[in-house]
Amino acid sequence: MSGQYSRYCLLLLACGLSLCWGSIPASAAPMPAIVDFQRTDEWPFPGVPQPGAANSDSTIGWSFAVTVPVNVVRLGFYDQGIPGLTERHRVGIWDGQGELLGSCIVDTGTLIGGYRYVTIPAMSLATGGSYTIGATVPMSGMTVEYTDRDQRDWYPFYDVVPDSIVADPRVVPAVWALEYPGQADPFIGSHGPGTLHFPSTVPPTGGGHFLAANFQFEELPEPSTALLLSFGALTMSMARKETARAGRPRV
Repeated sequence: MSGQYSRYCLLLLACGLSLCWGSIPASAAPMPAIVDFQRTDEWPFPGVPQPGAANSDSTIGWSFAVTVPVNVVRLGFYDQGIPGLTERHRVGIWDGQGELLGSCIVDTGTLIGGYRYVTIPAMSLATGGSYTIGATVPMSGMTVEYTDRDQRDWYPFYDVVPDSIVADPRVVPAVWALEYPGQADPFIGSHGPGTLHFPSTVPPTGGGHFLAANFQFEELPEPSTALLLSFGALTMSMARKETARAGRPRV
């Protein structure tokens, strides 16, 4: 009877592992948090001046939550493509308490879907928390003679068409426009990559979409019930064997 019981437990273990293996999704390419949006050349706030260029202490971003556990594997900065990024930018993600979880410098990374990305060590984000992604937005400024145009990386902010943003369903945006203002100087500016500061202030205009920063992520597989059942069956089998051994008469 003991041998039959052990074989039965092993059969359960094999079946459970098969079910578990089938429930884990196959490896897929990382997905962007912000998938798409539309821009317009019209300034939506008549009578309100557009934000000027910022120095390297200025950080802008947006906050969000996730509906499933994810690993952030790339951080990106918007690349208008004409002629590409002119400055280096720091991009980072903070938790709800303002602790920086990870960051990198984006300059010549891989261009994917309008953003230039740099691969980072996997950064785990859990459900039930609040997160903020932000980027420094320095400009290189003009020459001393003020004869050259200022060089800056224009990013989507107040020129995003309302309700046009498409986010991955596993990423739930909260506040689209957050900033650490730093000091604005539309004539001189400062070079990148700058210093990251937690962007927790809503801009005075009260609107806009600060979409300079983006990230790509991979979904973490949930623990499988089948796997737990399989381990339970294995434990029972081992316990039964130990009981049988203990009951055998010693020679």
